[in-house]
Amino acid sequence: MGDTAGKEVPLPWKETSPVKQRKEFIDACIAEEGSMAELCRRFGVSRKTGYKWLGRFMGGCELVDRSRRPKTTPKAVSQAMEDGIVASRKLHPKWGPRKLRAALQRMNPGAEFPSVTTFALIFKRNGLVIPRRRKRRTAPSTQPLVHATGPN
Repeated sequence: MGDTAGKEVPLPWKETSPVKQRKEFIDACIAEEGSMAELCRRFGVSRKTGYKWLGRFMGGCELVDRSRRPKTTPKAVSQAMEDGIVASRKLHPKWGPRKLRAALQRMNPGAEFPSVTTFALIFKRNGLVIPRRRKRRTAPSTQPLVHATGPN
């Protein structure tokens, strides 16, 4: 057990929730208990984070964690577009995403089509692609190399 038997060992983590910690930080800032650098050191955050929390609080925002979900999904395609791509692929099952996209652009010159990669994702999502067989790796040689008697 050593020297710590019977002694209370301080834990390295704080037992408060992040929202409580932010609220305590804001209260300390408003009460001007120290400079921003001192408060950030005491609460274990960077000054950038301290100013961010203070700005959010002063702006009327809550101190809860914000969503990390992206605001836009660039690869999102409408259901009608996806159905059209799937129908075209079923008409030409041997065509890949690049060829099919080029053909659809020729037939519909003013229409906006997703990228080739998105076409491939649509094919895969709708089960229109047969996965390639994996190449088998050869086992490493068990015999040592023969010593060369001459060049080449």
